[in-house]
Amino acid sequence: MPLGQRLMRHKDAWSVFVTTVALLIYGVLQERVMTRGWGGGDSHEHFPHSAFLVLCNRLLTVLVLVVHMVACGHSCTLTAPVKSYCMVSASNMVSTLCQYEALKYVSFVTQTLAKTAKALPVVLWGTVYGGKRYKAEQYIHAVLITAGCSVFALGGDITSAVADRNSGTWWTYAMGMCLLLIYLATDGWT
Repeated sequence: MPLGQRLMRHKDAWSVFVTTVALLIYGVLQERVMTRGWGGGDSHEHFPHSAFLVLCNRLLTVLVLVVHMVACGHSCTLTAPVKSYCMVSASNMVSTLCQYEALKYVSFVTQTLAKTAKALPVVLWGTVYGGKRYKAEQYIHAVLITAGCSVFALGGDITSAVADRNSGTWWTYAMGMCLLLIYLATDGWT
């Protein structure tokens, strides 16, 4: 095998590895910020404002993108109408906000498991909004994956470590599930 092909395979493998590690770290940090308290004594406070975290996340992303584009000599001009960016940005913002907020009500494991059920909203949005046609087996797979995840998730305690146990588990469960459903719907649209 020529050297160029071997280097490209190593580059691809390295990219997959780095992306996986980055997402793992991001997930762990996200869960820690939203569920671990800080402060001394009896007053362990939790981070109250998910919207601020989402804003910081997006600002850092824009900063890194601009630095990368300038360093690589790419143009920063828009190629699509601004309204196209706005729709995707709004959907992404709502999904991320719901993702952070859901950690106040459901466990990180439950949230991660719910993400695997994203196939159903993607297929539904693609059909309704995008006018795409999928094979019947693709719809069936999406429904079965979602049903399997639901059964697995609902088999045990799904509440977050920071959920208010005094408010009742049905409220915690309902809020967590509503936030996850909004997250899946808006993320699937994006």
